[in-house]
Amino acid sequence: MHTSIKLRRGPYRDFIDNWKVSLANLGRAGVPVVCYNFMPVVDWTRTDLRYLMPTTGLALRFDMVRIRGL
Repeated sequence: MHTSIKLRRGPYRDFIDNWKVSLANLGRAGVPVVCYNFMPVVDWTRTDLRYLMPTTGLALRFDMVRIRGL
């Protein structure tokens, strides 16, 4: 997803048209669901991409203190 779409700046309508084509192509290829985050600029900010859970599984994690460098 191009940032122009998220911010509605520049040629964002052209990027939207391209996104529609991409979604249609994914549907024709058999992809039933597309999930996307439309948060502008920061997107999916995480401080740890491999946080070890008590169950021994891994997860994404965000720590506000760590991101601020405190």
